[in-house]
Amino acid sequence: EEKRAPTLLNCGAMGAVPTGESIGGVPVTESLSTQNADGTGGGREYEYNLNGNQLPNAPEVSFSLGAQYTFPVEALGIDITPRTDFYWQSAMWGRIYNAPLDKIPAWYRWDAQLIFEDAEGRWFVRGYVKNILNDANVTGIYVSDAATANFTNVFTIEPRLFGFAVGAHL
Repeated sequence: EEKRAPTLLNCGAMGAVPTGESIGGVPVTESLSTQNADGTGGGREYEYNLNGNQLPNAPEVSFSLGAQYTFPVEALGIDITPRTDFYWQSAMWGRIYNAPLDKIPAWYRWDAQLIFEDAEGRWFVRGYVKNILNDANVTGIYVSDAATANFTNVFTIEPRLFGFAVGAHL
């Protein structure tokens, strides 16, 4: 029985790629035939050395900061609370291979809201803006395999969004 190093990943693909070459920027460490016992098939299986690669979808650093202050307006019997939130995330890898295709750049998002409520807290009106700068930051990827033409899905944050909410505490 053949023993393989735990840091190697087997990936099936059609066609031959010589050892030492790369597929999608990932070096191939070994190429094995995957023919069936009756001689049909003919695909190949490649091994990739993943030793030292970073985990996918795991940024090294993320940072969030929120700030708000409530201003009482006694003459009107209401409180006005502005709030802002900021989130930043360092670059990360979208897949285990850590190939150039897998790199997701650092990104950030800035949101704000303004809340009006009566001093007793019985009702409120909140207006908000999400993604104030309207950035289309990539937050994740999915790369399919060769059987589906290696297409890539890219996940982004939603575009700028304005909204409001009205509520009552009964």
